[in-house]
Parts: sequence; C-alpha cells; structure tokens
Amino acid sequence: MRFVYIIGLISLFLSALLWPTVSRASHVRAGEITTKRISQTSLTYEITFTAYFDETPGGGKNAANEANEYTICFGDGTTEVVRRSKRSYINSNTSSIDIYKTVHTYPGPGSYTIGITVVNRNKNTINLPPAATSDNLPFFVSTTILINAALLTNSTPVMLNPPLDS
Repeated sequence: MRFVYIIGLISLFLSALLWPTVSRASHVRAGEITTKRISQTSLTYEITFTAYFDETPGGGKNAANEANEYTICFGDGTTEVVRRSKRSYINSNTSSIDIYKTVHTYPGPGSYTIGITVVNRNKNTINLPPAATSDNLPFFVSTTILINAALLTNSTPVMLNPPLDS
C-alpha cells in the first residue's frame, strides 16, 4: 500500500511539472522617446517612440509582429493611439527597430513628461530581479521636455546606435 502511495505522489508531482502552461511571448528589448519641435510659431512637436524588439522565433517574433500600435501619454492630460510607421531588421534579423510617430501641439509653455507602457519585455533581464520573471514587468519609457520661448526649437537628444547587444 505504501508503494502505491509513493507512486501516486510521484505521478502527481510529474504531472504538475510537465503540465502545459500558457506561454506569453516576450519581445521588448529597449526603447526611447524623442521629440522635435516642428514649428517656431506654435508649440507643435513631432514625437517618436522607437522600440527595439526581439525577432527570434523562440523569443518574441509573434509578439513583435502584433505590436502595431501603442498609446502615448503626452504629459498634458491627453493620449493618442499611434500606429507603427516603420520596421527595419538588424543583427542578422534577430532584432527589429520599430518607429511610432505622431504630431502633438501643447497648450502652453511648461514641463511635460511623455510616456509609454509596453507589456512583455524580454525574459531573463538580469538587472530586473528576479530575472526569471522580468517578462511580467511592464516596460515603461518616458522623456521630459521643457517648453520655453527662450529655447526656440529645442529637441531631445537622438541616439545614433541601437542599444542592443549582439
């Protein structure tokens, strides 16, 4: 009888261990928001969200394929759903650079924090403890702009190299 009990426990343990789970694709590797004032007479800015996605078949290719639009918060109480305008592949097609652009006019001078939240960052991001569950943490990127007449047509810095390891 004891043998049957032990076999039952082992079977239950192996069943729980091998039970199929729902998988969620991870895909976000990095991102940045840049702004460029496009008018000297109004407070109109071109706002660009650049996302760097994992394109490996076992990683996040399917999730990256579905990342067609995101909601950008402009920091003035308004938001907009922005569609992907460009996608290019890098690192032997294991990563992509995805561009989401929009134009927004601010109501007046001030400091505005533009932000975007993307779910499903890459798993095993070592500097986000615990690394094994980093794909459960939403990816958030923001930038703060200061609109001031004395600054004329100021813009945010533009990174020249993708922030990815090969």
